[in-house]
Amino acid sequence: MTTTIYYDGDCPFCRRYVDLLRLREAAGEVCLVSLREAPEACRRFEALGIDLDEGMVVEQGDQLYHGSEAVHTLALMTTPVGGFNRLSSAILSRRWLARGLYPGLRAVRNATLRMMGRDGLGK
Repeated sequence: MTTTIYYDGDCPFCRRYVDLLRLREAAGEVCLVSLREAPEACRRFEALGIDLDEGMVVEQGDQLYHGSEAVHTLALMTTPVGGFNRLSSAILSRRWLARGLYPGLRAVRNATLRMMGRDGLGK
């Protein structure tokens, strides 16, 4: 089964996060889609009521995971290889920690985009 990760390609944190995860080693085929370059995906998610400025989306089969659920799902899929993956898995694989930390991570992302002079995805 292919896993597709839809993320903000202009966000340096989002880009680095998906690059560092090493998901292909654990999960097989992974497709990375920058939402900045995929307006049809943006329209699809917006029609489903998903606010893309509230977080990335992970699609596995017919399941969609958004925001903290997306990073939680990715943490469960990572390999224990490398410090970043071990840390990500240790923290974000616990649903309650992912939910608790995600608003802060999102706030840093939004502030960084503003400092870079970039709009959010919904603008």
